[in-house]
Amino acid sequence: LHNPCKPITLLFARDTHRAGNIGTGVGPLFFNNLTHLLPFRVSLQGVNNYPASVCGYLEEILETGAQYMADLVLFDKMKCPDSKIVLPGYIQGAQVVHKAIDRLMGGDYARIAAVVLFRDPKFGKVLPGALGVDLFTVCHRGG
Repeated sequence: LHNPCKPITLLFARDTHRAGNIGTGVGPLFFNNLTHLLPFRVSLQGVNNYPASVCGYLEEILETGAQYMADLVLFDKMKCPDSKIVLPGYIQGAQVVHKAIDRLMGGDYARIAAVVLFRDPKFGKVLPGALGVDLFTVCHRGG
C-alpha cells in the first residue's frame, strides 16, 4: 500500500498459479473495469504472501495469505482512514478472503464496503457480522 490514499482500496487475492500479486485475467479485468467506472478513485494492492499453488489449496496452507490480507486491512485503516475497503478474491483467493475476515475484529467490518468472490469454493458460507449483506459472489457453471 505505497499508493496515495483513494476513496476505495481493493485488496485482491489471486487464484492458483496466477502470476503477479493480482494474477492474470480476473484480477486485472476487475480492477480495470472498476477504475473505468470510478476514475482516480480506486487503489489496488494484491495479497503477496501466500503460495497460490495446488499444494496450498489442497493442504489449506493459506494462513499466511489470510494474515497478510488482514494486516493490509488494518494498515489501510491507519494510513487511509477515510478509504473504504473492497476484498475481492478469485477461487483460491476467495478462500484467503474468508480466512482473512475470520481474523478481523467486528470493529474492522465497518471499513469493508464489499466482499466480491469469484468462483468461491465456500459458496454459501455466511460471512460474520454485517458483511453478508455486502457479499457478491460470481459463480457460473460450465466451460
